[in-house]
Order: sequence, then structure tokens, then C-alpha cells
Amino acid sequence: MPNPAVRIQNISKCFQLVGGPLANANLTENVRRAAKRAWSKVKALYRLILSRNPTTEEAALAVTFVTDAEKVKPTVGQLGAWEQLAQVLLLSNEFCFVD
Repeated sequence: MPNPAVRIQNISKCFQLVGGPLANANLTENVRRAAKRAWSKVKALYRLILSRNPTTEEAALAVTFVTDAEKVKPTVGQLGAWEQLAQVLLLSNEFCFVD
């Protein structure tokens, strides 16, 4: 099993490998365009990264996270709420491993 620390250290490389979506903010723009409601945005992000809809529990947790994270203004170089959620999904075992 790959070392989780290596995966975390290589997150910027992971963003580059995903291509344009995270590297040039197309991902967040596409998610924002998907709908104005956070639930729909979460569903769009899950579909884009994990190719499935989130469970009700996953969606509720993600909406709570994003809502809370958006209350804090990110500093320069810090990821925004949606980018942080995308990072979590990209680092998930579900994204990294295939059954």
C-alpha cells in the first residue's frame, strides 16, 4: 500500500496530472456553473472526480464543510473551500485505488 505521506506531499503534482481542471481553476468554475445550490455543486464535484453521486451523508458532510470553510477568507496561496473539498476527494482511497 502506498505511503499516505507521499500522496499528501505530491498533491500539487496530482492537481497537475488531473490536467486543466484544478491547475487553471476550470474545476471550480465548472462546479459553480453546475448550480447555485451547494448540494448540486457537491454532486457535480463528486461526479467529476469519483464518477458517482455522493450518498446523502457524504453530501451533508461536504455541504457543512464548504459552508463553514467559506466563512474563513483564504490567505494568499491557500486553497478555497471548493478546492479543499476537491483535494479531499482526490486524496481518497476511492479515487486512488481500483477494486
